[in-house]
Amino acid sequence: MKKLLFLLFGLLAVVGCSEDDSITDPNGNEPEVKVETVDNGDGSFTTVVDAGYMGATEFVYFSFADGEVEVIDSMIEASWDLGFRFYTIQVNGGIHGTAGIEIAYVDGVNFADVTEAPAEGWVTDVDDDGAFKVDGGWYSLVNPPYGYEVNGRIWFVHLPNGTYLKMELIQMADEAGTPGFPGFVWEIF
Repeated sequence: MKKLLFLLFGLLAVVGCSEDDSITDPNGNEPEVKVETVDNGDGSFTTVVDAGYMGATEFVYFSFADGEVEVIDSMIEASWDLGFRFYTIQVNGGIHGTAGIEIAYVDGVNFADVTEAPAEGWVTDVDDDGAFKVDGGWYSLVNPPYGYEVNGRIWFVHLPNGTYLKMELIQMADEAGTPGFPGFVWEIF
């Protein structure tokens, strides 16, 4: 029983991290970092998610709570906002959740120039592809099947507490070129 309580306490400590969130390995091995967030010093953050490779079966769920990112163990928890698996991004709304998260996007603008969310164009997940694949999606295939390129859209997320955040997906691969590492700049406004 003490061992179980120790493991549960350890998991809670890991979930509470904000700068890099890890999944606890029950064998005591070095934890696997799933989300890394850097404060850009201007009110925005840059986050990179290890969303797994092509055969990934699990999502990495997290929330933008008070400007912090949390790894969530299960989509059953109501506190997650976005879930990532390889190139798929789910929202906690529509068929994938109960929080009512909606997203919208604009093309042809710079992240720094966006000061408010759009009045229309809001969607949520209505199928397994998810809302981030609407109108061509957040990435394009180049040199199939392994090359991915982000499209430069500015995305907006309407959070359950009524606030909005803007985000720009800036990468699909890590520095070595391995896909499954979506990265984005985001700011709550």
